[in-house]
Amino acid sequence: MFKRLQINRNDNHRNRAGGIVLLAAMVLVAVTGALAAGETFTIAPTYRSGEQLSYTWHLENELSWSPAVKGSDWVKMTTDFDFVLDAKYPMEDGGCLFDLDGKRLESIGESSKGKLGIRATPTEVSYLLGKHWTKPGPATPFAKPMTVTLGPQFQPTASTGVESIALFLLPGVDPRVWFVVTAAPAAPMTVGSSWTQDFDVEIPGATGDPLHVVVGINVVGTEKIDGADVLVIEAQGELNLVDSDIRMQDGKLLHIVHGRYEVTGTAKWDIDRGFLRFATAAQTLKATADRPETHRLASKAVSRLTLEEVRLPLSRSDSD
Repeated sequence: MFKRLQINRNDNHRNRAGGIVLLAAMVLVAVTGALAAGETFTIAPTYRSGEQLSYTWHLENELSWSPAVKGSDWVKMTTDFDFVLDAKYPMEDGGCLFDLDGKRLESIGESSKGKLGIRATPTEVSYLLGKHWTKPGPATPFAKPMTVTLGPQFQPTASTGVESIALFLLPGVDPRVWFVVTAAPAAPMTVGSSWTQDFDVEIPGATGDPLHVVVGINVVGTEKIDGADVLVIEAQGELNLVDSDIRMQDGKLLHIVHGRYEVTGTAKWDIDRGFLRFATAAQTLKATADRPETHRLASKAVSRLTLEEVRLPLSRSDSD
């Protein structure tokens, strides 16, 4: 009944991670059919030219190998991004081209090389270099027009102008989890429906085969947000690492005596309008190697997207 989605290490989404991770958080859908007990309904994209959707996006992640390994520095990063999606060109197949209007970006990252940060609005920007912030200046990353295009099955297909902010918008651990959590299925469903999706998770600093994770997804029920009925979909997956070997970038073979990867996520879809009103995903990856020497990996990431406001396009009578 439900389409199975395979996301592998050669997926085109990964090759365009900078812009595409950003797009994955912006999936908009419409739900056809009324919500009634046992009734099935289908998610299909529909957009209205001129409609504006205001979102806030919070991301945080931490990563460390102790002691350090080649190709994977320890890092800690927190980002808050406020933006508006302005629907410009709805397409016959259900896709749409959006203007992406950045309103506020604040991000601070820290690693063994020091601190790097940014505070930006549409009119000014300041950078954190080491311990000091630069004076605000006009060369804001929002000055260049940005666009995103979503396809008929909510897949991001193109983006422009996002290069200057993409570095600050990576969800951490593995960005493909965000696709799993925020993607609505194409097949009919009802409350109680469930399916699985699988994807690969790269181990930081490793060059060998990735971890293959199967995530269970369930339509758990409905609730109200700002008076609107929303459909709640939850995702959960886990994988234990026991007595396994991983090849590191320096050629060293580490023996993992134990480890564990976990992911949880929730997406809330507006049933009447179909907008993604809320989504969150959390990942943790921990592992301990006992030979040829002891190494410990600790990594976690949280992403949270919230729809704050929807502005409808003006009708001719409104603009007169």
